[in-house]
Amino acid sequence: LTNRLARFSSSEAVQHVMAELLQSDANDESVRLAVLHGMADSRRKPLPASWIGPLRDHLSGSSALVGAALTALNQLQNGRVDDVETIKCLGRIAVDEGQSAEFRLRSLNLVPLGSRDLSEHAVDFVCSQLTVESAITNRALAVDVLTSSPLSSQQLQQVARQLPWAGSTELQSLMTVFAISKDEQVGSALVSALLESPAATSLFPDRLKEVVSGFGASVAASAGPLLARIEQENQSKVERVEQILALLPQADIRRGLKVFQGTRASCIACHRRGYLGGGIGPDLNRIGNVRSERDLLESILFPSLSFVRSYEPMSIVTVEGLVFNGLVRDDSETEVTLQLDALKSVQLQKSEIEESHMGNISIMPAGLEKQLTPQDLADLVKYLKEG
Repeated sequence: LTNRLARFSSSEAVQHVMAELLQSDANDESVRLAVLHGMADSRRKPLPASWIGPLRDHLSGSSALVGAALTALNQLQNGRVDDVETIKCLGRIAVDEGQSAEFRLRSLNLVPLGSRDLSEHAVDFVCSQLTVESAITNRALAVDVLTSSPLSSQQLQQVARQLPWAGSTELQSLMTVFAISKDEQVGSALVSALLESPAATSLFPDRLKEVVSGFGASVAASAGPLLARIEQENQSKVERVEQILALLPQADIRRGLKVFQGTRASCIACHRRGYLGGGIGPDLNRIGNVRSERDLLESILFPSLSFVRSYEPMSIVTVEGLVFNGLVRDDSETEVTLQLDALKSVQLQKSEIEESHMGNISIMPAGLEKQLTPQDLADLVKYLKEG
């Protein structure tokens, strides 16, 4: 039913039927979910007027219905909602502490910038979801809120204070937020936080220098110890490979499975193993048959050193100067879909593309060794090799 509704949703008559199915009290939740999923899958542009009210009405109710309505709004509106009453509903979800963190973040991302609640309490909530203990979905949504919102110097300092607990992927993305500011206080807060962050050594030295130099000579000089630490740790990674390989005799497959599925590494978000996992990265079901323990470990520690065929990253520059790095998921005559990370993709019209070329940075995050212990990594390698 979902597939057929999506296929025929260009028909105005079908659009009205879908709206009526949602509005009728006679239909149970399974029917409503099928219709909401059909709306989301249709990606109908512009959003049919008959759908606006029914979608808004389903922003309350069971968690399944709220989640499906949020997904449909995001897919249909490209993350840009302009209906005033719908914006009010999203705003209420965003501040409702009784809602799940994921729904609050998804709602906040859908609220237009001019209507977003970016109070100190709201920013603290968003920042609390950056920790590596949070689900990867929540971490990505939190980064989306922060990178898409105009943040004051005070708010940037709030974000900086949370960075010691953020993972390497989040740190890389949040550097773009701080690069906009020239406030010396923001720069000092940023460097102080990065000096306390275990994941900070996963940052690219050239990019870090570029960001801190924008805050003035004093802040740039204070980042010297961090840059030295990054250089030292990059040199010692080869030694770390031998240290972790030496732990393999004590490694445990069951612990490795927990690492694979856990929030710190979140391997399962991109890679399939057994019947579970995502399809963004290479399928790992038979990886142990073709890769040695050393190969597996080096691919985790040095994700940009080499790429599996058909999973090479592409770098695209738009005519507006925006740069995107990711995997090509779809390439038609008129548009390209680029997978930017485990959860986010972007559709670009070919008329918008200035240039494109093979990239040299993997979408698999560097710095996982900052979030996992040497024994965790040994257990993960054991699981991939023998599990």
